[in-house]
Amino acid sequence: MPAPVRNFFEFFFKSVFSKSVLALVFCATVFLARKPAIEARVLTYDTCGYYMYLPTIFYDNILDPQNISQIREEYNPSPGTPWEETLPLDNGRQVMRYTAGMSIMYLPAFIVAHFWAKYGHYKVDGFSFPYQYLISLWSVLIGCIGLNYMRKNLLLFFNDNIAALGVLIIGLGTNFLFYSSSLATMAHSYVFCLYAMLIWFTHKASVDKEYRSWMIAGFITALIILCRPMEAACVFIPLLWVGTTNRQIREKLLPHINAQKKRLKLYMGWAFAFFIAAVLSAGIVHTDYVYFLLTCEAGIITHGYPHYGNYFITMRGLLLHLPVYNLAVAVILGLIGMGYVVAPITKQPGKVAEFAISLVKNKRIISFIMPIAVMLFLQLLYWKLVSGHWFVSLYRKPSDYFSLDLQISYALLSYQRGWLMYSPIFLLAFPGIYLLYKNYKPLFFVILVPISIQAFITLAFQNKDFGGGIGHRNFVSVYALWIIPLMVFINYALKRNKLVTYSVIAILCWISFSFNVSNTPQTPLSKSEYWERFCKLRGVKISGL
Repeated sequence: MPAPVRNFFEFFFKSVFSKSVLALVFCATVFLARKPAIEARVLTYDTCGYYMYLPTIFYDNILDPQNISQIREEYNPSPGTPWEETLPLDNGRQVMRYTAGMSIMYLPAFIVAHFWAKYGHYKVDGFSFPYQYLISLWSVLIGCIGLNYMRKNLLLFFNDNIAALGVLIIGLGTNFLFYSSSLATMAHSYVFCLYAMLIWFTHKASVDKEYRSWMIAGFITALIILCRPMEAACVFIPLLWVGTTNRQIREKLLPHINAQKKRLKLYMGWAFAFFIAAVLSAGIVHTDYVYFLLTCEAGIITHGYPHYGNYFITMRGLLLHLPVYNLAVAVILGLIGMGYVVAPITKQPGKVAEFAISLVKNKRIISFIMPIAVMLFLQLLYWKLVSGHWFVSLYRKPSDYFSLDLQISYALLSYQRGWLMYSPIFLLAFPGIYLLYKNYKPLFFVILVPISIQAFITLAFQNKDFGGGIGHRNFVSVYALWIIPLMVFINYALKRNKLVTYSVIAILCWISFSFNVSNTPQTPLSKSEYWERFCKLRGVKISGL
């Protein structure tokens, strides 16, 4: 059989079952997304802020106050709230409140919509029906592209049946369904897609060792950071993935790590103790003060509270703020512990220098870093040219930005926003993490490090509701990582008792599916409202809740 014909059949008939499930999920998502797409009401609130780069670049004077007033009057992108998609500056200009990553992701739909509006006799203003409709459909497609790459990633470790089950679980059995259909234009399904692509191209780069794959991985990493800066931990995926497969790194580091394990555990234990002390004592510190301690003298526009000045940069100000002090001590102790691991290597300066030079000269590493550096610099340059500052704060009030009061139980198990209350299938991912550590430690660190950092940053946000939605929506971004330990456990359980495993999966996924397709309001639910709505979905009458 000729190679082109063979490739054609391999593409369409390899992994038929998982592709069929993917098609089913895509149809369900399109069906649920039809209402917001037809109503053409998707460029609102945060989505409008993400999108504003495109009409600003391609259409003249879109940020003129008069034009903004006209857009608000005709399209009402932020109902009931003041205009916050851009920030006014003292020089009379408007600066984007958000980074440019989502605008880059919207660009293909924007270009097609521009010509549709131009030749279809719609307003060419970036907000008329063609723009809203095509961006909505494009967003649904992006979510399904992400599911396809997630499917390909699962096929690296599991058979086609397990990959199909993973697609079905994430696509229909978690709150991803809501954020890939009703709220598809938000950043979460886009970043999920980028994470899935990053895993795939990182694997491809480590196997093929092609510069092109490294450049694509670097470009995807930069896009993730520009879409949602809090996802910067994604850089650890390619770094740890390559570190675990690089013989030179393993041969130099692992023997010294094993020799210094006890000492390393001691210092890391002290660091963890100080970290816990910082979290527990966070209640005595006003979050505004912590924010300014971290951002003063950094050239950041803080939009308020200018009277604080530089007081909190002094040593007295540092010592008075116990949590930040404890965190600093934790970092120092952690570095000392790592120092004891790396110290034996430094006794051979010639080999260390040779190793460092080899890393600098490594074209693959340069190919990965260059796209990230260029794209991040362009974002910083935009802020500098427009505002005169290298960085613009996304929040007017520092207290809305960061807090060490994590409220873990609220974020994971509350009826209002609990991630595991609206996507309970991920309860099975936690034993999967243990199985991943027990059976394949290199992949364990690739998964655990970024999801741990992302979870901490998510929980540290002062606004625990994140603007509404079903479940804690920030975890949706990293489902491409969470799916691996989840399917590790499910694969383990299926080998022992298929009937029980499938029954548990069906129940947990049905709970999430019910809330996602029932037009559950984005406002937080109370305990009684949660169970009332849950039982109403099944036709059960209840009273006394």
